[in-house]
Amino acid sequence: ALEIASRVYNGNATPRHFLWWANPAVKGGEGHQSVFPPDVMAVFDHGKRAVSAFPIATGTYYKVDYSA
Repeated sequence: ALEIASRVYNGNATPRHFLWWANPAVKGGEGHQSVFPPDVMAVFDHGKRAVSAFPIATGTYYKVDYSA
C-alpha cells in the first residue's frame, strides 16, 4: 500500500480554481489495484470534453468505441 499526504495552499486572499494530481510512478504488476471511492460513476478528461462510465467503459471515449 502507498499513502501520500499533501497540503494545497492558496497564497491569495480569494478562492481560486486549480487542478492537482499526483503521480507516484509505482510499477504495476499482476496484483496491482487502483482503489476509487464507491460513488465514482464516470471518468472525465481534464476539460470534461469526454466522459465514460466507470468502472466499465461504455460508448465512445476520444473516438474509441468501448461499447462492444
